Amino acid sequence: MSVIITANTRILPAPTLGDEPSVRSRSFSPAVAAAADAVRRDIAYVFGSRDTTSDTATSRDSHDVSRRTAGIDDAHDAAPAATGAHDVVPTPDRPAADIVVRIDRTMPAEQYRVAVDAPANVIAVTGADDLGCVYGLYAISRAWLGFEDFWFWNDQRPVRRARLELDDGATLVSKPAAVRYRGWFVNDEVLVTAWDIDNDNERTWRMIFETLLRAGGNLVIPGSGQNMAPHWDLARDMGLYVNQHHATPLGARLFAEAYPGDKPRWPEDRGRYEALWRESIERLRGAKVVWTLGLRGNCDGPFWSDDPRHTTDEDRGHVLSEAMRDEYRLIREADPQAPVSAYLYAESLDLYRKGLLDLPDDVIKIWADNGYGRMQVRRSGNWDPRTPAMPPAGDAGANGIYYHASFFDLQAANHITQMPESPDDIARELDTVLERGGDSLWIVNCSNVKPHVFYLDMIARMWRDGRIGGTSGSAHGGTDSDSVDAPASAVSSTVGGDSAAAGDSPDTDASAIDGTSSAGSASSANDVRSAVNALLLDYVRRYYYGDAHASAVARLFREYWAAAASYGPEWDQKCGEQLFTYVPRMIATHYLSGDRGEEDDLKWLHDGSFADQLDYVQRLCDAASRRYALLAANCERTALDAEFSTAFGATDDDRRDVTINGDGLATVDTTTGIGGTGDAGDATGPHAARLIRDTVGLQVVIYRDCARGTSLACTAVREALANDFKHAFYHAGLARERFLAADAAMRAREHDVWQGFWANDCLADVKFSGQIMAALMSYLRNRGDGPHYYGWKHEFCYAPQWRDVIVVLNMENHESDDEIFQAMKRVWGGDEPTNHVSA
Repeated sequence: MSVIITANTRILPAPTLGDEPSVRSRSFSPAVAAAADAVRRDIAYVFGSRDTTSDTATSRDSHDVSRRTAGIDDAHDAAPAATGAHDVVPTPDRPAADIVVRIDRTMPAEQYRVAVDAPANVIAVTGADDLGCVYGLYAISRAWLGFEDFWFWNDQRPVRRARLELDDGATLVSKPAAVRYRGWFVNDEVLVTAWDIDNDNERTWRMIFETLLRAGGNLVIPGSGQNMAPHWDLARDMGLYVNQHHATPLGARLFAEAYPGDKPRWPEDRGRYEALWRESIERLRGAKVVWTLGLRGNCDGPFWSDDPRHTTDEDRGHVLSEAMRDEYRLIREADPQAPVSAYLYAESLDLYRKGLLDLPDDVIKIWADNGYGRMQVRRSGNWDPRTPAMPPAGDAGANGIYYHASFFDLQAANHITQMPESPDDIARELDTVLERGGDSLWIVNCSNVKPHVFYLDMIARMWRDGRIGGTSGSAHGGTDSDSVDAPASAVSSTVGGDSAAAGDSPDTDASAIDGTSSAGSASSANDVRSAVNALLLDYVRRYYYGDAHASAVARLFREYWAAAASYGPEWDQKCGEQLFTYVPRMIATHYLSGDRGEEDDLKWLHDGSFADQLDYVQRLCDAASRRYALLAANCERTALDAEFSTAFGATDDDRRDVTINGDGLATVDTTTGIGGTGDAGDATGPHAARLIRDTVGLQVVIYRDCARGTSLACTAVREALANDFKHAFYHAGLARERFLAADAAMRAREHDVWQGFWANDCLADVKFSGQIMAALMSYLRNRGDGPHYYGWKHEFCYAPQWRDVIVVLNMENHESDDEIFQAMKRVWGGDEPTNHVSA
């Protein structure tokens, strides 16, 4: 026996097991209702609109998948109410099964079981609680409808079908997650704050929270600082726990916000602090909260930056412990069972290690990475202590981590691109966290989600399934990593053979995925690399439309990590895009200041004279830009291969009948097509090509253009130091072009629902680096062509026979800086002028 899912499948509530039927038990909670609406939307896309006028499901050939992915198309708007009470007309030959959702409080927390009951013609989703039901519904969407966890952010298009047949007894059963509280900090969220889905920013946040739930998360910090307040209610209504940033303990208003003009003092202002804490606790009463203890300054610095009377470690530790004990007492008065955490970050970690921070025994201690994936104290300016911040082995208390998939530090971190560190090293680091007992809470800085999907997917695998090392597969299959057979020299030959930075020796080899172990290598390292290769191959199969493109795309990811420049010898000292946007600003600003000595802001990168710093930066950038230029060509070649790989005889909207057997595996009627989310028989090549260009392809172009722009900025400043202002102006103009080209590349990848996504890149702010180069150009023109500004006009705008004829100084308006630059390009052309003329 079997059941079928069609466009007419309903999602209905059932009474909680063990309860008497009641009005309450016949409706969904807000959290389950939100998930049910999302799965109804998914059903509408896969099977077509519900049919209330005929006996067959209506085809949706004109359906706009980009709008549908946002949950804002007509099918979503017409979705049934949360109670599930609506009328459908079943097909005469066989009625569609209903999805019936109920709670069984005897199950372990957050667990679910999905089972096909053919005699009753239902698919039963039984959850331990709201989250169990939510996870069960999304399991159906993922395993049977084909919607992967990050489908929205990767523009995934599941196969459309006429119906889906499920054998009696087919099941989907959860297992306890490896980490108790697990989720995202939506931090530095400048892109998603300014970009709206259908002109409604709440829909943007709804999709962020939906994705987190699909990935098995249960916790969120819904924005930075006070930006999180507008999203608390939505996070709560979707079933998530809420946590607070370490800068805003208990989610309370900052002292300066509540008492403007007053400097906080402890213990004098203890009562005013307590009033703010009580206010926040009351505001969140009844919500699921993992409370954060702490006491920070108004600008996310140590509290003693506002109250400098506290000068000794002992005094500072006493104040911080006293404040946290007060917060803890207030929380326990309101909710004796509430989970409570404390971030061991910056000064609090130092005080804790010195034994000067007194935390209650049941507080979850949250350790933080350095922003580059390593569990060490974060660097600040030129100070980088390289002090471990890993949960200690044998600690009997509860421990967790705050981890960065995205980081903003104005030096060398990644914010608009995925981490440049190798996933092998990231996996080993997080494996160690789990081995050390850091499994009580993981909060991951996801920033704007879209640039970081691979790492967010990988980390979610680990918070669900545990250690990667020693495992042989993934939650969704794909364990045969040895099917990708790139030679070990693939990256070095295709990415130019340059080392990852001038003179460095990367500790991550440059080999692409091969799924094999190198002779003589450490077994544990091979285990992790093999497991990561399997995970990576599975990821690209799921999102880049099957096996047809998987090997080539997986190699692009490996080459991306191998191409990263290094600013130091350690595996975590890789250069994110901020090195190539902030360092050129530091260089230009230092020159414009008139200071010709060492640039203090660059000592972390290279300690030497300003000329030496310029040489170091330029060597690093030249090598990086060559690697990224070749990799960009590889990305485009792979995208073109995908575009032209479309097989004959199948289209994206072909309908096919699919059967799920008792093991939960899919089989397909071979007379109607090939199953899955995009095998060779599907016309998925153009979709895979677009995703390549939207993801790794775009990120490589950002690095290529910004690295080249930084190198050209170095050339310009070096020439300016030699008083060659003309060529300095020209090279500053070329640098400006590279930064603006990187910004244009980002905006060119905005399509459909993504229109405007990159518009508010105001942190890495690639375009602003171009603006700084324009300011440098203006200064250099002043030095080289002022005060009368006619010499360069004659040289580059006039015919040779008139350049030295000056009867009237000029007969036309003065050119803008850009017009003079364009005139130089016409004469000199290319990056390097061939006919140097002395300034």
